[in-house]
Amino acid sequence: MIIEAACVGRENELSELTDRVADAAGPGFVLITAPHGSGKSTLLRRLSEILRGRRVRVAAAPELGDPAELFGDDPAALLIDDADHADDAALRRLGRLAAARPQARVTVILAAERSTPAIADLLPDTLRLPGLDRSAVAEIAAARGRSVHPSLLDELTRHTMGRPREIVELLDELPDRLWSRADAALPAPAREVERVRTALTACRPETRRLIEAIAILNDPDSLGTAVELSAVGDVLSAVDEAVGTGLVEPAAAVGPAASALAVPTPVTRAAVLEVLGPKRTGLLHRRASELVADPARRLHHRVAAAPVPDAELADEVAALAADRGGAGEWAEAAELYREAGRLTDEPLRHAERVTLSVDALLADGDCLTAGSMVPTVESLRETPLRNATLAYLAILRGRSAEARIRLDRAWGIVSVEREPAIAALIAQRYVLHCLVRCQGERLVGWADRAIDMAGTASPAG
Repeated sequence: MIIEAACVGRENELSELTDRVADAAGPGFVLITAPHGSGKSTLLRRLSEILRGRRVRVAAAPELGDPAELFGDDPAALLIDDADHADDAALRRLGRLAAARPQARVTVILAAERSTPAIADLLPDTLRLPGLDRSAVAEIAAARGRSVHPSLLDELTRHTMGRPREIVELLDELPDRLWSRADAALPAPAREVERVRTALTACRPETRRLIEAIAILNDPDSLGTAVELSAVGDVLSAVDEAVGTGLVEPAAAVGPAASALAVPTPVTRAAVLEVLGPKRTGLLHRRASELVADPARRLHHRVAAAPVPDAELADEVAALAADRGGAGEWAEAAELYREAGRLTDEPLRHAERVTLSVDALLADGDCLTAGSMVPTVESLRETPLRNATLAYLAILRGRSAEARIRLDRAWGIVSVEREPAIAALIAQRYVLHCLVRCQGERLVGWADRAIDMAGTASPAG
C-alpha cells in the first residue's frame, strides 16, 4: 500500500538528494536503506517528480536496462527501486560505466531494504530513512480524514515505528470511533496478521511456542524464561528456525544472538498476539507472571491477563507505582499508574490514577506525551491533584499566569488535614513556580510548608 500523491515527512531527504543530483561533478552512488513499508518507493517517485525536466530514469529491479545514455555532461539521475533484488551483472556494469566516464555528472540512487555485495562494490554513500515523526503521522491522518486523539497519535507513531505503510493501513482499517479514544490499544494491520499467521503455521510446534513466548515476555534479556514458558527441548534448533521466520531477531547490542531475541516491531508483536487469541494470550501472561523475577514485570503480566477491572490488582499496581515514583523512576511509575487506572472501575479512583500517570510523565520530563493527555485530564472531575498536575505542565511550558491560577485553585480546595500528601505536592509546585518567577522569599515559605506536611524523605520534600 502506498500513500498516493504524497511523500510526507521526507523534506530533508528530498532536499539532500536533489542537491546531490544538481551538484554532481562526476558519477556518484547513494544507497537509501529502510525496512519494508518505510516509503522508499514513494520517496523515489516524488524525487523523480521534483527532477522532472532533467535527464531522469526510474528503474525497477531486477532489470535495469541500458543506462549508458545518462552518462553525459549534464546532471542526470538513475533511480533504482528494490536494488537489493537487482541483477548483479547489471550493477557491475554501472560500476564499469562510472569508472570509464569519470566526468559524467550522473547520480545513481538505489533504494533497498539492505545492502548486498554487488551494491557495496559501488561504494555508495548510505542514507538511512528514519521512521516518520509525530507531525508527519498527524499530516497523514488528516489527509485520510481521520481526527486522532493526541495521545493515540503518539501511540500510532510508536506502534508503527513511523512506517508509512503500516500507518496508512491502520488508519484505513480501524473504525472512526477508535481514533477519538485516548487509551485505545492498536492492533496489527490485516496484512501483517496474515503474514504472521502463515509464518507461524509453517513452524514446528516447538518453534511456534518459542516465538509466542518471546512475544508475550517482550523482553530481549529473557530467552531463558521464554524457553521455560514455551517448554522447548531443542533450544538451538528452535532459535535457528525462529530467527529464520523473521518474526524474532537478535536484539541489537544485547549479548550473543542465541541469548537475546526479540520481536522486531510492535506491529509484528501485536500480530503474534492476535493469532494467539485472547484466551491463549491470557493463559501465557498468567504463567509468565509466575516465572519473571521483577515485581513490575510480574504485575504487568497479571494486568495483561486481566480482561475486566480488578480493584485488588489495581491497588497493587498503584502501590508499586507510588514506590517507583518515590525512587525517582517516573517513567515506570507513569506506566504503572496508567495500568492501575485501566483496572479501576470506581470513577474517582480511576480519575486519580489517570492524573497521577500524567503527573509522573511530567516528573520524567516527557512533556509531549503528558501534553497529549491534557484533554483527558481536563475532562475529569476537578480535584486538587488535577489542578496541581495541570499547573505543573503550565510551569514547564512557561505559562506563568495559567500556572498561578491553577495552583491557587488547587490550594483553595485541598484539605491539608485529609490530604497532606496532595497539599505538600501543591506546595512543591508553588516552589517551582516561585523559582521561575525569581520570588525567593515566597519560594522558601512554600518549601517549608511542603517539608512540614510531607517530610524531607517524600517526593515533594
